[in-house]
Amino acid sequence: MKHANTFALSLRRATQFGCFAAALAACAGTALAVPIVYNLGVMPGGTNSQGGIVSGDGNTVTGWGDTTVSGGGSLRPFRWVFPGPMQVVPLTVGSAGSGISFNGQAIVGYTSPGNTPFRWTLASGFTSLHLLPGAGSTFAISTSSNSSVSAGYSFMPATGYRAVRWNSAGVPQNLGTLPGAFEISPAQPSSYANGISPNGSAVVGSASWTPGVSHAFRWDLPFGPMISLGTLPGHNSAQAVAMSQDNSTIVGFSEKNTGSVLYPRAFRLKAPLPMQNLGVISGASGGVIIKALAVSGNGSTVVGHSYDGSVSYDGIGPRAFFWTHSTGMRNLKTYIASLGGNVTGWIFTAASGISSDGTAISGQGTFNGQARAFLIKGLPCLPPIASWFLETGPVGICADPAWPIGSGPNLPSAAATITIDSDGSDPLEHAWFVTIGEPAGTAPQPITGPDFTDAQTGLTFSVEGWTTPTITISNLRPNPQLPQIWLGGTVTNPCGTIATTLRELRVSATCAPAACSAADLVGGDGNPPSDGSVDGNDFQAFLNSFAADNALADIVGGDGNPPADGNVDGNDFQAFLNAFGVGC
Repeated sequence: MKHANTFALSLRRATQFGCFAAALAACAGTALAVPIVYNLGVMPGGTNSQGGIVSGDGNTVTGWGDTTVSGGGSLRPFRWVFPGPMQVVPLTVGSAGSGISFNGQAIVGYTSPGNTPFRWTLASGFTSLHLLPGAGSTFAISTSSNSSVSAGYSFMPATGYRAVRWNSAGVPQNLGTLPGAFEISPAQPSSYANGISPNGSAVVGSASWTPGVSHAFRWDLPFGPMISLGTLPGHNSAQAVAMSQDNSTIVGFSEKNTGSVLYPRAFRLKAPLPMQNLGVISGASGGVIIKALAVSGNGSTVVGHSYDGSVSYDGIGPRAFFWTHSTGMRNLKTYIASLGGNVTGWIFTAASGISSDGTAISGQGTFNGQARAFLIKGLPCLPPIASWFLETGPVGICADPAWPIGSGPNLPSAAATITIDSDGSDPLEHAWFVTIGEPAGTAPQPITGPDFTDAQTGLTFSVEGWTTPTITISNLRPNPQLPQIWLGGTVTNPCGTIATTLRELRVSATCAPAACSAADLVGGDGNPPSDGSVDGNDFQAFLNSFAADNALADIVGGDGNPPADGNVDGNDFQAFLNAFGVGC
């Protein structure tokens, strides 16, 4: 009998696991919160403020503007701590703050003349970051949560720009370029670091691939190398700009800048899912430019900048955007107004920062025609979202724990791993449960530790990850008369709980013999992939492949055992005959 994914069943599961008994009321209550827009003003004697990068805790913003303090000048970094006012960071003329620590007590950026990188802390003041040997202009762009590690880029006269990571002592490390870049061209590849993980171990940015084309990259300690994150489908160039607090999500933009041009589109990359195009604001033209600039702590909210070269949404020029799974891409001003926020006089041109919990957004715009940095606080909680990652059908598992995991593409496994694709405001809590028999009329049993036992039916199994989005079940021992087994999960955050649909654990009483996979080469049409049965189609396919020296017939190595060795010979023929004789 097929199970029904009903609201009543989902809500009953949620309340049975001690989540939010009044889930809907909680969400509705949270949604009534009205966000407040703060005009960050200007520094003493100043006329403008720009940038707007908010700290992870949502209380401090940095950027730049003009001021008459300490001799004035065209550009100085500012620090604004809730509820204000704006303060001058005492650095040289021409300086800018571009990155901020989680608690807002440290800022990184660059100073003029010479564009030299700095770290400034409330406790210790200004510190210059060292340069790579021979480097020219150098920019510190982002910093780790505790500000001990920073990332940016340097101009190297002999080789072009290079992504840089500074350690806690301020010593720079050249992160190099993408392996294989410019193999078909003598031009010099470049790389730029834009974002850094909270613990400083990973860096993201962009690096040259071919002339005029860059790929988004990720670099990890200790020595990399850079790994290309690719582009959106149909595009040839991309930049990674920021990384979420939990390291799960990278955002940036992708475009096609040669031939038939495709304008930049914001992307969100949440591994292991492919790069996701975040779309456009409703009403924008096809020529709109969209760039993601910041992401919340768990990757659920993305903010950035959208620009239509002609007329844009509610006027002319760039607009800040806000994106979540549930809202899609929205004009930030329109979204805040829909929540009851007072946006009179404001045009938000770019949202360049977001707090870890997603309740505060910073950026720059104009207020009554004057350039101003802003901070929006009090955004509502995003209700949790839960769906199955990639697949929704039955999950095969066999009862013999001696059978190796991943033994073949169409064979039951001794372990089953299932993942929930969850989203919503932090903190997200995950829980798992089992329903035995027909799911509609049975009470779910929570999985609360590494060993699950159902005394009534004799079902037992081992568990890993029972409080995470990914659970692995192994060592399963079912009763021979055991009815169907169903698995489900719940996701809870401060504004509610949601349950997944149920997925059947389809159990084989014993695992298939290992040799079966070696003989199971093709499906019923005589072509790969295999179909879980050994028959005449497999025999004919092997003979044809063996005669043609095709890799399909390469089953074993020279010792007669897997893995294959790249040669089709008598060892493979004998191994196939042995496996065919065993069958499935």
